[in-house]
Amino acid sequence: MMPMRQSVTWLALTGADDFSQPTYSESVIPCRLQARWKQIRNAQGAEVTSSAVVYTLAAVGIGDAIRHGGRDWSVLNVGDIVDLAGAFCYREVAL
Repeated sequence: MMPMRQSVTWLALTGADDFSQPTYSESVIPCRLQARWKQIRNAQGAEVTSSAVVYTLAAVGIGDAIRHGGRDWSVLNVGDIVDLAGAFCYREVAL
């Protein structure tokens, strides 16, 4: 298992307010945050540039956001990493 000695604030999408603006619930989650630049495909299939990745056990999803260092990062893509037996190890979240 990957050591997760950092923490970020997870902004989980909960719905929309009266003005159709997204609403979020906030929780601090353990993770490993790594800055990196990589071309990826987002949920719509478009090529975008990811500038960071978060490794976590939390159920972060597309539409959520991650707050770290005074910045809110939109979640671009999420992938579950499994071991050779197919058991869940951690989640890779592209920001």
